[in-house]
Amino acid sequence: MRKRDRRPERLRLDEEMKPFRTAGREANPTEGLLRAVRHTVGIPLTEIAARMGVAISTVTDLERRELEGAITVRSLARLADAMGCKVVYGVVPKKGRTLEYLVEERLWRKVLGAGNSDEGSGWCPGSSMQNSASRNAGPSTPFGPKGPPVARDNRSIYVADFRGTTPGA
Repeated sequence: MRKRDRRPERLRLDEEMKPFRTAGREANPTEGLLRAVRHTVGIPLTEIAARMGVAISTVTDLERRELEGAITVRSLARLADAMGCKVVYGVVPKKGRTLEYLVEERLWRKVLGAGNSDEGSGWCPGSSMQNSASRNAGPSTPFGPKGPPVARDNRSIYVADFRGTTPGA
């Protein structure tokens, strides 16, 4: 995908994945989901086992493996299908952030020469400024909807001097 085509795709994915980002803010939003759905709908283990063509112990083993994070997507889909459901999954940035936010953070790390980290160090300009209201708003960046204070041309990036100022102000 061309670099200039990525931003519209990121914005589309951010919008599409909004419900998943909300769930992603929780530590383990789907922990025990298979068992919870089975109990809520009131489907007995024997019925699910018969629909899947397996023993009851296999169904309980699949539920246990889901709790441990060791279930395969295929097994998850088979069990969901036996309950009259389907698997819908999402891959979203941690802490409910947007894909656009991750791109801006990566840009700042590259510009400022910082290392990479799974969680983000929190020092990235503006990253601590993102509050829950801005997370729920449209596309966000570490500096808010308008983006970082940079001027770009086809050859280079010029970073504005923001020392002594408040990011996003």
